[in-house]
Amino acid sequence: MKTKIFILLFVIITGFIMVSCEEERTVYTLDQEIKTYTYFPVNSYWIYMDSISEELDTCRVIGSEIQKYASDDDSYDYEYFSEFVYSTRRKANLLFIGTSEFYPKYQTCVLNQYGFGPRFFSSKPKGFSYDNLYYEKNLDSLAVGMRWYKNIKVFKYMKNPADTADYERYYFVRRVGLIRKDVNKDQQQWELIDFYLSNISSI
Repeated sequence: MKTKIFILLFVIITGFIMVSCEEERTVYTLDQEIKTYTYFPVNSYWIYMDSISEELDTCRVIGSEIQKYASDDDSYDYEYFSEFVYSTRRKANLLFIGTSEFYPKYQTCVLNQYGFGPRFFSSKPKGFSYDNLYYEKNLDSLAVGMRWYKNIKVFKYMKNPADTADYERYYFVRRVGLIRKDVNKDQQQWELIDFYLSNISSI
């Protein structure tokens, strides 16, 4: 009888320990900054025009979701979003991934364009860099298209660090997204001329 009671207590205590360990598992979530600058509802769209060639490109969100995933070494969980954007100019879907996977090492959340590299990171001071993406400056205001925007974050991405002329520059505005993209080597300057944000929340 005592043996059975001992086994039962052992099983109960082991169960409590396992539950306790599961509850204490660290989860790194996407911070508010990366979501308000880069994550938008389905059917939101942006129309860009190259100020040099006057070519147009409409980019529409056709799918998006936020999920949780385990780290490679399974020591913590992290949150990420995937956002599929259809580009009329490229006639293709572009995949953007925002992730907190690297938060333990860099204390930032990162937006990557699949196959192209990082585009934005959050909660860092000017001068910080991640994977050849530099937070270059913050502008108080800037005229783009027919609108004035305030508090613009500007990032510079060195596509080929060995070639100082091969870079892109991205201009982001809170609750609007990317308002301008400069491609230095191709002499392109894509400016936002119109946009629509579908059912955007007040976050």
